Amino acid sequence: MVHSNNHKCRKKKLYVDKSKMKTTNFKLLNTKLWTMVKKNNENVEQRKLEEATNRRLQNLEHVLKTKVAEGEDSVDMMNLLVSPRSFHETVENFFDYSFLVKDGKASIKLDPKTGLPLCALEEQPEDQLKKFQTVVVLGPQDHKRIVDYWRIQQTTLLRED
Repeated sequence: MVHSNNHKCRKKKLYVDKSKMKTTNFKLLNTKLWTMVKKNNENVEQRKLEEATNRRLQNLEHVLKTKVAEGEDSVDMMNLLVSPRSFHETVENFFDYSFLVKDGKASIKLDPKTGLPLCALEEQPEDQLKKFQTVVVLGPQDHKRIVDYWRIQQTTLLRED
């Protein structure tokens, strides 16, 4: 290998302003901490929502079990799930009930005399669950009509909040 004298290798001394470096590192650290705190807060909020849903599911299952213990094999769906005071609660109640149906713990039946929907407890083994999906479209006006038509004064499903 031949070196030419035409190219002189110079070593440049790298100058680092340590005061800026500390500031930059502090900003980086601050950004990382902020990201960690934000992610933790999101996780806490997610856990709170899951815990609230689990409490509502347990409450719903308890109400159905109580009705069965009282001798009823099913409960009128509208009186159970529709909250006259809140469209939001009604949507949550239908959402929660759908989990019980999906897990084979509850079902929706039609009253043979009236044709109206009923909620009932079920105990289906996991391997015998029939998977299907139904979409319920319910808007605020529909909620009001149901409350008025069924004359719902108070829901069977009382909430803690």
